[in-house]
Amino acid sequence: MYKNILVALDFSEDNKVLIKKADTLAIKYGAKLHFINVSVDYNEMYSGLIDIDCDYLMSEQEKERKAVFEEWRKELKGDVGEILLLRGDVVEEIKNVSDKLNINLLVVGKHQDFWSKIFSYSKKIIQNTKADVLVVPIID
Repeated sequence: MYKNILVALDFSEDNKVLIKKADTLAIKYGAKLHFINVSVDYNEMYSGLIDIDCDYLMSEQEKERKAVFEEWRKELKGDVGEILLLRGDVVEEIKNVSDKLNINLLVVGKHQDFWSKIFSYSKKIIQNTKADVLVVPIID
């Protein structure tokens, strides 16, 4: 049924719930697990406003995220494919990667706090992907 599963991560501790669910499904269906994290591109946001080396800050952030993921990866039993740390628009990047990797199932988390009710990507992702979407509630 599912051959390629994409898990959208924000690198909060809650992501372990998403990773475990996706890993279980990957094992059940013999699917390949792919992971994506999309960060804000600070160069676009702060261009001309402040004198700061955004590329350096973003590369340091990516190094930290890679290290965190490598720790999480040790617990996975499924077949891991791509690990993508991207910059840009979350919905657009997830759609592009989903299309490129022929994703059949997208796993996303849905926080239940106040801010997530205002700034949620889940609905936009569902509207813009061809894949099935598993939305996992995350209780804050």
